[in-house]
Amino acid sequence: MALAKMAEVMAQQQHEIWQLLEHQQQVLDKLKPVGSGERRAEGISMPTYNGKIGESLQLYVSAKNITVDAADNHNRLVAMVASNLKGQAAPWYTFNQGKFGTLNALAEALQSEFVPPDLQERLRAELFQLKQIHYKDLEGYVAKFRQIICQVRDMSNIDQITWFVHGLVTRTREEVSYRRCTTVSKAITVAVHTLKDAEIVEALDQDVMKAKWRLLFPWNEEF
Repeated sequence: MALAKMAEVMAQQQHEIWQLLEHQQQVLDKLKPVGSGERRAEGISMPTYNGKIGESLQLYVSAKNITVDAADNHNRLVAMVASNLKGQAAPWYTFNQGKFGTLNALAEALQSEFVPPDLQERLRAELFQLKQIHYKDLEGYVAKFRQIICQVRDMSNIDQITWFVHGLVTRTREEVSYRRCTTVSKAITVAVHTLKDAEIVEALDQDVMKAKWRLLFPWNEEF
């Protein structure tokens, strides 16, 4: 009788383990990153520049995929960039149209008109205040950090890593610091992997706990 009871318990435990493994695989599948080669084709739009504080003029010009110092067909290049000026930058260009013989001249004029002279100090102040806890998830923090850091000038690679690590939550900050990353990209990768590992461990811990409770209280449908 005791052997039969033991066999029944072992069979039930094996069933619970198989269920647990199946759920773990589902968790791992959900946490797999999207392939870097995938791109969404819907909703593609050309970049615009509004002349607002916080916008990057350099990113706008770069996103147009145009060489600022290109010697051929300057008028066409100027018109191409000007066509996507929005907000206060649009009427400004209309008022000054005809004054820019080259794309480089237009970029310099936009820089002088809309980019504050203390931009670098403002960007560094933003980095100091940037914290992961102010965002819904790590992805939001990383996106904001990249938006700021790509506009910062004359900052060493080590300083960039330091500022990124500075804003992370304690657990992730400790892991990234321990890895002694040599590039910002590597630090971001470590942070993302650390978060995913933590999510997997948390999910597995919850599954194990539920499995134990189901074994102890099989009549309780809440588990």
